[in-house]
Amino acid sequence: MLRRLIGDSANALSHEIKTQLVPIVAKRVYQEAAMPAVPVEPYPEPPMPVPPQPDIPPVEEPEPDRLPDEVPTPNPDENDGPPKVLSCFTPLRSRISC
Repeated sequence: MLRRLIGDSANALSHEIKTQLVPIVAKRVYQEAAMPAVPVEPYPEPPMPVPPQPDIPPVEEPEPDRLPDEVPTPNPDENDGPPKVLSCFTPLRSRISC
C-alpha cells in the first residue's frame, strides 16, 4: 500500500510536471532562443554634416619697428624744454645775506 501511495504520488507529480512545468520551461527556452543574449540597439543616425566655414586667414604678428637689440632713441624735441606742468606751488627764494 505504501508503494501504491508513493507510486500514485509519483505519477501525480509526473503529471503535474508535464502539464505545468514543462510548458513554462519550454516557453522560456523558446524566448531565450528567439532573443539574442545582447540586446541590439537601433543604429544611430549619422551625425549632421558640419556647415562650411568661411576661409579666415591666420593671424599674423605685425613687423616690429625696430630690432629687439636696438635701444630706442628719444625724440630730441621732446626732452629739450622745461616740463610743462601746471602747479600752484611757487618756489621760495633763498635769502643769502652777506
